[in-house]
Order: sequence, then structure tokens, then C-alpha cells
Amino acid sequence: MTPQTDNPLINALLNLTPETKLVETHISWVLLTGEFVYKIKKPVDFGFLNFTTLEKRKFYCEEELRLNHRLAPDLYLDVLPITGTPENPLIGGDDEPFEYCVKMKQFPEEGLMDRLASSSEINADLIDKLADAIAAFHSEIAIAQQDSPLGTADSVQAPVSQNFEQILPLLTNDKERSELKTVEEWSNRQFQYLKSTLESRHQNGFIRECHGDLHLGNIVVIDGQPVLFDCIEFNDEFRWTDVINEIAFIVMDLMMRDLKGYAFRLLNRYLEKTGDYEGIALLNYYIAYRAMVRAKIARFTMGHMDEASPEYQQQIDQYQSYIDLALQLSTDKKPLLMVTHGLSGSGKSFVSSMVLEELCAIRIRSDIERKRLTGFDSLAKTESSVNRGIYDSETGLKTYERLLKLAEIAIKSGYPAIVDATFLKQSDRAAQQQLAKKLGADFLIINTEAPNEKLEQFINERAKRGNDPSEADLAVLTQQKENREVLSEQERRVTLTLDSSGLPGTGDEILSKIKNAIA
Repeated sequence: MTPQTDNPLINALLNLTPETKLVETHISWVLLTGEFVYKIKKPVDFGFLNFTTLEKRKFYCEEELRLNHRLAPDLYLDVLPITGTPENPLIGGDDEPFEYCVKMKQFPEEGLMDRLASSSEINADLIDKLADAIAAFHSEIAIAQQDSPLGTADSVQAPVSQNFEQILPLLTNDKERSELKTVEEWSNRQFQYLKSTLESRHQNGFIRECHGDLHLGNIVVIDGQPVLFDCIEFNDEFRWTDVINEIAFIVMDLMMRDLKGYAFRLLNRYLEKTGDYEGIALLNYYIAYRAMVRAKIARFTMGHMDEASPEYQQQIDQYQSYIDLALQLSTDKKPLLMVTHGLSGSGKSFVSSMVLEELCAIRIRSDIERKRLTGFDSLAKTESSVNRGIYDSETGLKTYERLLKLAEIAIKSGYPAIVDATFLKQSDRAAQQQLAKKLGADFLIINTEAPNEKLEQFINERAKRGNDPSEADLAVLTQQKENREVLSEQERRVTLTLDSSGLPGTGDEILSKIKNAIA
């Protein structure tokens, strides 16, 4: 085989199998043999990582195994010594090692989620599974100590500022410099506004030992399940971060691939699983940061290319798309607060799920928050009856107070909010409308209606499926009909009524109706 590198060890290992292929990055040699992968770290020092000694390379191989075992134990198999000589190496030998490698199980690359995105093969079910996997991972990982310097406000802002400092000398015209300055000034204002929130997140346990590089290229679908791999092992600051910063990365990646609907489906599913709505305040700041990291990489990459090449123009376009996203985030938008209204089984959650994807909105569901307040999992069967258990008046009051609080957080964070509840009491609707007025937000009631037989049919079918947070049964439906407070004439002026037995077939149609209703 013709040597593909100037490294004799890698050249020798290319003969492991007839199918062996080399994938080279700036920090690793990765040898794909068909069944297994052997990853060897390069003896390099880039400041943010240092693999220059054998001891360091062994340590970081072991760290890579430890960290990725949390997410992909079936992929990451072992750390093995390489013995013999570079020209005649033996992986796993008993003699004195001169190198180390991580042994992995090879997977089909067509299962990588970035490739699935490029070929339009990502679907809602896969997004839900991914959100569930990330939420479960974040609930289990180590939490930074309160006295740790990792994740403090100033340590968070340092790489944000560094991005702008490193990009500026690479720009070639005033338009680019002006756009960069706009994003930089907005980021600095955001940091000052959010500094106390950043510090409270640090003190309250949201800085955790995360994945560190969570984008679609580091997720592979195996047997229908998304598997996260390739955690950052070489830099504590990259890995120990706010969980909402990690979510911001995957949300940003989906948005940049024209998958905004799926980005907000994933975000909302994650929030419903974790309850971390307070973290939304930091989301735009972190999405912009992640976008600027990618913008910086695009400019760095251009420096090694022929300016006349198509690849050079591709990097320019990529840089501009990341800047455009950051500029979009920095632009104030008219706030919007929506609440649903309707009997159980009338299609409120179905409509709200379409709305959150179409409007890139934050949804807050009463069924989930009620159970969270009372210590139950969202799908738990509490056996509570009408006006009893978690459905008593006191819990109902607390639930609607929490819905109000979370809606305010979402809107102040720059996102439309949709509150998914029955809102059968006029006082609960009025409280949300007053919040909208206080925040200068448009207000819309989305009223869903259906014939009685449809309501009963849906409630019975939902109970059989057992996959919905709602526990409303026919007795609850009867009680709702008897006690609901109908919409007033004033409320109907800000109401969009949808017949769930004949709902628009697409989110675009619902979005068009909503836009017309708030125009």
C-alpha cells in the first residue's frame, strides 16, 4: 500500500486489513478497518489541548473512553497499548508501549445525523428520541462544585469575546466589519444583562460535565436510536458547561440546516423533560456564541484555500449564514403570547405542537407542569379523580401561577410563548392577557372545538395509548362542560377558533390563520 502520511506507524497500520482506511483530523489519526476503529492522538500542542507526551496521550485516551462510555458504551471498547516498533507495530501487545489508541466499534457512516439531515431523512420521532436522550444524559452527569472556576460568568464570556477578536483581522470589507461589530455589541449587552443569571446557574448546579461538542455530526442513528459520541476529552472548559449551552449548539445546528421546526421541537421536548425553563433566558446568547464559533472556523478554513476555488466561496457563504443567524437573534421582535382554550380532547396539544414548530415558540403545558409541581413523571398515572389528588383547587391554582411565570420567562427571553391548558376560567385567561399587556406582547386565544362524540372518542383513544400526560377522562369532560366560563365578547376579539374535526392540514395553514388573527 502506498504510504498516505509521513508517519511510519500510521503507514504500517494501514495494512491492518485490506479495507483499512485513514481519516485524518488536526488532532488524530483514525483508522477504519471495517469492523473496528483505532484512534491515535497526534503529538500536538494547540494551547487548548496538549498531546505532546506519551503520558498525556494515554491519559486523554482513557478520558475519551470514560466520557464516551456514558453515552455510547457499545461503540467505545477499550484503550490499547501499541508495542513493537513504528515500522512493525502490535496493537494490544505486552511489551513496553510506545503509543496508545482508543478502540471503537465501526458504524455505518450513512447513519450520521448530519448526513440524514442533508438527505431529508430526519423525522419527528427521531427528534423526540434525541431530545429524550440528551435530557436523560444531562440528568445523570457530574455537577460542577460551587467553588469551581468552570462555568462562572466571566469564564463564559471570555471565549465569546475571543471569537470577535480572532475574526476581525480576517475580514476584508466594511460590511463584514460592521456586521461583526453589531453582533459583538449585542453579545456584550446580553452578557451584562444576564451576568447574574449566569452566576446563579453556576451556583444552582447547571454547570455539568457535558458532551462538549454536541452537533449532528457527532450523533449516529443505530437500530433507530440516536447515539451521541465523540465527547470533548481534551479540554475541561469546553466540556464543563451549562446544559442550556449544550442544547443551544444542537438547536443552532438544526436551524442552520433549515430545520427550525425540528430545532424547536427538540428544544421544547427537552424543556418538558427537564423543566429547565429558566435556562431559556440564556438561549439566544448561547446560540449566537455557537454560531460565531462556526463563523470563526469558516474564516480560518478560508485562509488555507485558493480564493478562486468553489470551496473558498462555499466558506464565505457559510460564514455569512452564521453571521446572519447571529444578527437575527440580535434584532428585537414583537412579543407574542398565545393561550389555548377548549375542552379535553378538542385538539389543543395537537395545535400547539404545530404552532411551536412554525413560530419557533416555547410551549408550556399544564398537564406536565401540574405533575412536575406534585413530584410525578409526566406520563405517571396518579389515579386522581375530579377535584381530588393533583387536580384539587390548590394544585390548580399553583399550576396556573407557574404557567404565568414560565410564559413571562419565555417572552422576556425573546421567544413567542404558547401556553397549553384548558383555560376554562376567565380569571386564568385574564391573568395571561394582563401579562401580555405588561410585556407589550400581542395576545391570542386559540380556541379549539369539536363535536361531543369526537371529544369522547379522542379521550378514550388517548387513554388506550397511554403516552400522553393528560389524565382527563369522560368524568372530567362532563365536569368541564358544567363549569366552564365561556369566552366574553371582548375575549372573542382576540380569539382564533379552530374546529379540530376539520383542522388545517399543515402548519403553514395554521400559521397563516394566526398571523391574520394578530394582524
